[in-house]
Amino acid sequence: MTRADGSEGLRVIADRLAARREALLEKVRADVTSDPEMSTSKTLTRENFRDNLPGILDALVQRLRNAAMGSRCAESPERIPAEMHGAHRWQEGYSLTEAVSEWRHLSKCVIEEFGEYARRDAAISSAALVAAMCELSELIADGVAASTQQHAFLQRAEATRRRDELQVALDQLRSLEDKRSEIWRQAVHDLRGSVGAISNASALLERSDASAIRELSQGALSRGLTSVRQLLEELATLARLEAGQDQLRISRFDASELLRELAITVRPLALERGLRFEANGPESLELEGDPVKVQRIAQNLVLNAFKYTQEGGVWVSWSADDEAPQERWVLIVQDSGPGMEATSSPPPTSTGMSSDQALPTGEGIGLSIVRHLCDLLGARLECDSQRSRGTTFSLTFPRRYPQ
Repeated sequence: MTRADGSEGLRVIADRLAARREALLEKVRADVTSDPEMSTSKTLTRENFRDNLPGILDALVQRLRNAAMGSRCAESPERIPAEMHGAHRWQEGYSLTEAVSEWRHLSKCVIEEFGEYARRDAAISSAALVAAMCELSELIADGVAASTQQHAFLQRAEATRRRDELQVALDQLRSLEDKRSEIWRQAVHDLRGSVGAISNASALLERSDASAIRELSQGALSRGLTSVRQLLEELATLARLEAGQDQLRISRFDASELLRELAITVRPLALERGLRFEANGPESLELEGDPVKVQRIAQNLVLNAFKYTQEGGVWVSWSADDEAPQERWVLIVQDSGPGMEATSSPPPTSTGMSSDQALPTGEGIGLSIVRHLCDLLGARLECDSQRSRGTTFSLTFPRRYPQ
């Protein structure tokens, strides 16, 4: 039997390779997974491992058939599987060494196939075998080059992304540190003022025998001591929250009952300052949460509103958020105070709901405690504050927590 020319032999090789594709893919997978230097491949499923490999073998078959016809399409999609394969292997966690080694295993398995075809079929001439090897070499070289380029490009992109993320994190850290320093500076200033008031009152008590002066001094002393005690309690609370020492204690409670009781305790403050105060919500709002922390949030926001509001009033409202895709409830605290400029919101936290703490610049200890408690409760906190028009805090809480 005479051997056919190279063209006929290339067609035979192409047909055999197409017919043997599945068996060849399994052989490549066995070789790659048994390679001790390629640990990542062992973690891939059969489907993930195959990925673009069938397309690469199909591209080789097409190259052989084109060569048999003496043609090569200038716009041939033969390179596409090889280029995609490099990007996919990067995403699967391959190192560049592993990616190149896989191309080596693929080349070795295909060469062994070609040799077997030539031994069994006299129609495959030496010229056809050499031509097939050349087509394979070009495909493998293109694949290695594409994988190397993809890895280099994706490494640069990853490095750039990490650099940008690190810069954002550093900027946020500086902002948080600046804010924290300002909070503690204000706390020290308030503490010094309270201590100074206590010292003055104590001095008057020691020097004066007049009952009226002594009574005034005792009142100032009492108020100063109360102020110092409250400030120290807030500082201790803030320190626990910053250290992550405060834990959630989830239970069922009626938010309407809790907030109405809070309204009763702060209403005298509104009357004393000549301000309006309204608290409105449904008769009952049963939900899950930490009632102590919810009360602390509402109390801090209401007292902060009274602190800065000289005329007008403070309004508190709450309701179920029936339009939310998940069960939520909303608390709103609004005042007619001077308003404050809001800071930019940090990115979402990992608390289950995104936390947009757009708090005013120069936030005090009370607002900082609110921000940390919202993080702990997985609540969304938003602030709309405008100069001379007042401030509105809107908080959205989950109504259910995972058991």
